[in-house]
Amino acid sequence: MITTNDERIADLARQLRGHAFSPNRHFWHEYLGFNYRMTNLQAAVGLAQTERLDTLVEIDGAMRVATPRPLRCAGVTASDREA
Repeated sequence: MITTNDERIADLARQLRGHAFSPNRHFWHEYLGFNYRMTNLQAAVGLAQTERLDTLVEIDGAMRVATPRPLRCAGVTASDREA
């Protein structure tokens, strides 16, 4: 799922999602495209997650700070887990 307020990025994402077909020439690919379409269930879960995005970001931040002690002893930091 992509969220953006940039219309150019949104248009490009829509085009790539649909196999990158040219809007001007049928079955002509302008880019290497993909067949990324969500099922109805995936769309429903994504919508529910965007409705509580602020909470999910807070939880993610708290989890990054709270590195388990065994991992700290092994020298693993939160930035190591982001990679």
